[in-house]
Amino acid sequence: MQPLAVKVQVSVSVPFECLFWPEDDSWRGNCAELSLTVRGSNFEEAKKHMEAALDTYIELVRPRIRQNGMPNASNCNKQHAASS
Repeated sequence: MQPLAVKVQVSVSVPFECLFWPEDDSWRGNCAELSLTVRGSNFEEAKKHMEAALDTYIELVRPRIRQNGMPNASNCNKQHAASS
């Protein structure tokens, strides 16, 4: 009997620290780590714009990871196994 393999997409949450502040009649947000800046008419809208910008950034970087491979992927597995 052959082993069963299941292919599924797994989504992960990667937190980024972002700073938001009121400016004129709107709100601005900045993720310094990735050099992303957004604007919204209120805090919630600015936060939603930042979430969308982060999603877009990750989707743009993803093909490069596939092409070049994940750096130290075996180390990630070892660290996860050690913390479990």
